[in-house]
Amino acid sequence: MTKTILQFGALLLLLLSPQTSFATKMTTPEAHSEYVSARLLLPRYDIRNQSTVSGAIEIKLQDGWHTYWRNPGEVGLPIRFGWEDHSSNVASVDISWPTPERFETVGIQNFGYKNHIFFPIKMTIQDLQKNATIGFDLNVMVCKQICIPQNLSLKTALHTKGDINQTGHQVLIDAARKNIPHVGDTDRISLKTAVVGPEALVFTAHSDKGFSHADLFLEHDHILITGKPSFEVDPSNKKKALIKIDIPSDIDDLNAELKGTSLKATFAVRGQAIEKDFNF
Repeated sequence: MTKTILQFGALLLLLLSPQTSFATKMTTPEAHSEYVSARLLLPRYDIRNQSTVSGAIEIKLQDGWHTYWRNPGEVGLPIRFGWEDHSSNVASVDISWPTPERFETVGIQNFGYKNHIFFPIKMTIQDLQKNATIGFDLNVMVCKQICIPQNLSLKTALHTKGDINQTGHQVLIDAARKNIPHVGDTDRISLKTAVVGPEALVFTAHSDKGFSHADLFLEHDHILITGKPSFEVDPSNKKKALIKIDIPSDIDDLNAELKGTSLKATFAVRGQAIEKDFNF
């Protein structure tokens, strides 16, 4: 009996000791609206002397609804990730955009997402000696037969001390990064050149998987180029093609418009994607 009492007393002292560290279980921040839900996924909720913290924002849309890429196309609005006014001790947040898909309605070209999307994020902490708060005010335009703006808020604390349980989200975060276009050419997929022809922008491309189910998305600071690409596959090498996108009808001289600027091209084919800047 005496031994049991002594063991219990030792355990009680351990529990009450201020030096004792215990794992704390945190709840994944999430938000819901009528047509969309979101979660803020982090591997854990402490800083642990790391100046950068990686995670992802998960967005789920109801069946039949879609939202928009950073370049939405001819109509629509991109998702807005407002973090500056909702975070503390955070110097910057980089948000990566997954490869979009094309939505075409009565000839109108739009770029975006449906169903379930993950946006990788990377946060830079200002002062590693202080706790941080990361928050997002998400503005998401969702569309079906009509378009309805949705607003969701996500926020969580990041602690400098304490033993915080891992969340189990690392697998989802790693998978999200694999869906981000590679910056520059790879051995399997590439865009070699871009020239302005009389009627179209023309790219020379390579793809180990051929060009079935391929697409090309273009971004420019002030020129909207949304045309659906055509692919002229080299008959002697099915892995090479010319990709053509018609010059917009409202532009008289695309060479003059592009001179001294850069054009970002995102080339996607069968689960692979790259993005590449072309200077003119």
